[in-house]
Amino acid sequence: MHGPPTLPAFTAQLKAVEKRLRIKLEEVRAQLQHGGNKGSVAEAEFRQALGRFLPLRLSLSHGEVIDSFGARSAQCDLVAVSEQHPGWFRGEEPSLFLIEAVAVAAEIKAQLTSIELAKTIESCKKFRALKPRWNKHAEVIGGAEDIARYYRNPPFFLFAYESQLAISTIGERIAAAHD
Repeated sequence: MHGPPTLPAFTAQLKAVEKRLRIKLEEVRAQLQHGGNKGSVAEAEFRQALGRFLPLRLSLSHGEVIDSFGARSAQCDLVAVSEQHPGWFRGEEPSLFLIEAVAVAAEIKAQLTSIELAKTIESCKKFRALKPRWNKHAEVIGGAEDIARYYRNPPFFLFAYESQLAISTIGERIAAAHD
């Protein structure tokens, strides 16, 4: 009988994905010199790996997010949209996404530096300032708490393969930017 993986099996699967991502990063660094090219490959690999663990109702791509008032995000390395989003985007091509159908956005860094963290914090602020037009009759899985947490202001995260910064430093800089 097949079912969901047990916790040890899931943990082993995640460790295998982590290993594969690290190997791919080494391979990219050996092949390419331009940071933008390395970053593009690292971003695509992460989107592909993450996509295996998300619900089928979500699609992953990258680009910019817009709200109904004309505000735009910075470029996002990862945008996960629900099945409610129009199908005008195509996989790995950068596109424009409607905030109302965005579940989450992210920055992906091969190497996190102080400068890249500062840029990511600014990108996060710009993304989180977007305001979806909320349809109170829209179907939502969850309750009022999920609406407030995920739909009115979708989350934004940072994934870094490696970091020049200590976790405590990252936390302090994020906290300082949040004040």
